[in-house]
Amino acid sequence: LSKMSDVERNAYSDIIAKEPAITNDVKSVAELSGGELQGLEHRLKTPSSVYEKLHERGEDVTMGELNDVIRYTEIHSQDSLANGTNLSLNEYATKGYSVDKVKNSWLDEDATYRGINATLTSPDGQSFEVQYHTQESFDLKNGELHTLYEERRKLPDDSERAVEVDAMMRDMSSKLTVPSNIESVNKK
Repeated sequence: LSKMSDVERNAYSDIIAKEPAITNDVKSVAELSGGELQGLEHRLKTPSSVYEKLHERGEDVTMGELNDVIRYTEIHSQDSLANGTNLSLNEYATKGYSVDKVKNSWLDEDATYRGINATLTSPDGQSFEVQYHTQESFDLKNGELHTLYEERRKLPDDSERAVEVDAMMRDMSSKLTVPSNIESVNKK
């Protein structure tokens, strides 16, 4: 927190204060949709990670533009990921949340990552992210793919190594079992 400006520190504190209510709703929604929350201990991006994203990645972003300071992962089986995701997103809307964006990368042959990422806004105006995965895609994302992702994000896009790492990530992701009916996931 000490590296952040006063404005950033105050914004981070405001986000952290909203997290418990969001987490209670996320737990309820996951249960209703048949999902299992995993990685709940990582639901808050650390201050150092927030600072890095704001100031050390070469991206021009502000605290208000970070949608993943609070983030969750909901796991479903191969057969229920599509239906569970749609049920989950509908339940958030019922609870007064706004579903701002849904990115389903399962059917994108060029994707280096396969999953569903949703950006939502709580009734009190806090943006956050929910990722929807199968156990297989979650394990890959947090394992070998994560190591390559961390390397890749530090490379210039036009470097030979970046092209190589992208190809490796695409290859690994393409071997995941595509969940049933995944094309039915609502897109925004």
